[in-house]
Amino acid sequence: MSDMPNQPHASSTPSTREPSVLLSDLTGDLLWPKLLRAPAMALSPSRLMIGTVAAFVLTVLSWVPSLWLEHPPRVLPGSERAAALNPLDAFDRFLGVLVNAHAAVVTHPWTSLIVGIPMLIALSLFGCVIARSAAVEFSQGRLNDPSSTSAFVLRRASHLLTATLGPLVFAALLLGLIALGGFLISAPIVNIVGAILYALGLVLGVIVTLVLALHLLALPLIAPAVACEGADGFDAVQRSYAYIVGRPLRMFVFAAILFSLGSLSFALCQMLLSGSIGLTDWTMQLLANDAGARVLSGNGELGATQPIAHNIIEFWRALFQLVFAGYVISYFYTASTMLYLVIRRVCDGQEISELWYDDR
Repeated sequence: MSDMPNQPHASSTPSTREPSVLLSDLTGDLLWPKLLRAPAMALSPSRLMIGTVAAFVLTVLSWVPSLWLEHPPRVLPGSERAAALNPLDAFDRFLGVLVNAHAAVVTHPWTSLIVGIPMLIALSLFGCVIARSAAVEFSQGRLNDPSSTSAFVLRRASHLLTATLGPLVFAALLLGLIALGGFLISAPIVNIVGAILYALGLVLGVIVTLVLALHLLALPLIAPAVACEGADGFDAVQRSYAYIVGRPLRMFVFAAILFSLGSLSFALCQMLLSGSIGLTDWTMQLLANDAGARVLSGNGELGATQPIAHNIIEFWRALFQLVFAGYVISYFYTASTMLYLVIRRVCDGQEISELWYDDR
C-alpha cells in the first residue's frame, strides 16, 4: 500500500481571543448618553462667566419695578430654594415660576411688559453666546474664542430677537383685537354687535393660547437654532416648532434626562455653596467676640463700622450666589443646545458635527 501524503497536523486546541467590549461600543450609536456631558460643559469658565454676567443684568432689571411699586411681584425663587435633589420637587418649583409669572402679568401687565421684554432680550443674547460656545465644543470637540463667539451672535442678533419676540408680538396683536370687543360691548346697541363677535374673540383666544404654549415649549431651542444654523428669525421659529411637534415623545425623554441632570447638579452646587458659607462663618466665630458674631449675622445692634463690615460680607455672599445663578443660566443654554443638536439628528438626520459658519 502506498504511503499517504503528509497532511498538515491540525491543532486540537485552536487559539481564541476573548472579545473586548468597551462602553463606547455600547453607547456609540445612542444619542442620550451624549447628554450626560451637560453639567460638566456648563462649568466651562467662559460660559460660566457669561452666565454670571447675564444673572447680574437680570438682577438689576428685576429691581426696576421697585422704583414705582411698593411690593413688586416676585417670579423667581430665592437662592435658598433654587435647587432640589428630587427632580420632581425641582419640576414643581419650575411650575411655580410659571404660575408666578402669569400672576405678575395679570396683576401688573404694564410693569411686566416694561421689565419683562428687556429681560427676555438680555437673556436671549447672553444665552445665544453660551449656545454657540457649547455647540462648537459639543459637536466638534474644540473650544471657541469668546470674542469671536460674541461677534457671531451680534451679527445674528436681529434674527435672534425676531425669532424670540415675533410670536409674542403676533399674540399681542390678536389680544388687541380681542380687547376691541370690550369696547364694543360697552356701548348701547353696539354691544349687540360685540356680543355676536364674541365667538370670533373665542377663536382668536384659542389661537393665542396655542401660539403662547408652543412658543413657551420651543423657546429653549430658538437660541440654539440661531447659534447652530445661523438661521433667520422665521427659520429658527419654524425649526423649533417643527421639532417640538414632529418628535414630542423623543423630545420629552431627552428633556427629562437633561432636567434631571440639571436639578441634581444644581442641588449639589447649592449644597457646596451653603456648606462653604456655613463652614466659613462657623470657623470665623471661633475667634470672634460678640461684636464679630453680630457683624457676621447682622443680628443685634450694629454700631460704628459694623454695618459697613456686614454689608461687605453680604456682598461676597451675594457674589457667590450670583455665580450659582450664572451656572443655572449656563446649564440651561448648554443643555438646550445639546438637546437641539440631538433632536435635529433625530428629525432631519443631520449630523451633530454640522454647524453653520459665516464668511467673516
